[in-house]
Amino acid sequence: MMACSLSRAADSSNGSTTPKLQLITYLSPDFQLELFQTYQHYLEDILSCESHLIAESRWSAPPVGKIDPFTANEVDIGIKSSLRCLSDRRKRNSIILN
Repeated sequence: MMACSLSRAADSSNGSTTPKLQLITYLSPDFQLELFQTYQHYLEDILSCESHLIAESRWSAPPVGKIDPFTANEVDIGIKSSLRCLSDRRKRNSIILN
């Protein structure tokens, strides 16, 4: 069985030392939030960890001029517009695109 192992430090401000998987989606409301919650629950089950899901509905990707949670090491898994992924890849962003 796999265990949750994250490079980000665990949040100890609430007394917890267990890392929580951080997920963000920029594709809601285009896709129903329940779809991303299904992914979240699946990952919690197979990784044996807790998680937080952030649903950003104002943009399809991090807006220019704001902190990018992907490169700021604030999220572990993010889902954003494919057009923005291609643009980031052309800029040789440091995030991993698979």
